[in-house]
Amino acid sequence: MAIYLEVHAGPVGLLLDALRVHEVVTLPEDFRADQAFAEWRGQVLHVVPLARHLQLPPGHEAHGVVYSPQEGDTPVMLCLDEVARLRNLDGHAWNRLPPSVPAQTTALFDAVFVDTANHRQLYRLRTDVMGTLLGVPQDADAGADAGADAGAD
Repeated sequence: MAIYLEVHAGPVGLLLDALRVHEVVTLPEDFRADQAFAEWRGQVLHVVPLARHLQLPPGHEAHGVVYSPQEGDTPVMLCLDEVARLRNLDGHAWNRLPPSVPAQTTALFDAVFVDTANHRQLYRLRTDVMGTLLGVPQDADAGADAGADAGAD
């Protein structure tokens, strides 16, 4: 069983490993998600507007989630429209992404949870996503292997 933070970038629901979330902040009115960096607790963080990575029009981007996908990663600030709730999910709750899913999607997500009660799909952000979020080229072979165990936590 693992705990995930449910967030939304436009109409897309995502689940972030809650143990990798450092803080959730309300972004100030004058915050621009297209800026490259933001200050958080004396650190300069990369700003990652997830809607742009999902090729969606900019939303409200009212929340910042300070997040490190893997232990030891420098945190980034994910700009999101909504922070919904915490969810407890076990490994069997996850479904693999179908092979027809575009490569730019599988570069960000490795599995999907189908929330039948609320009639929506929530995508799990990959743990090896940092290079994709920051625009750093990754080893092409790493992406093919990472989604193979969608049920693993």
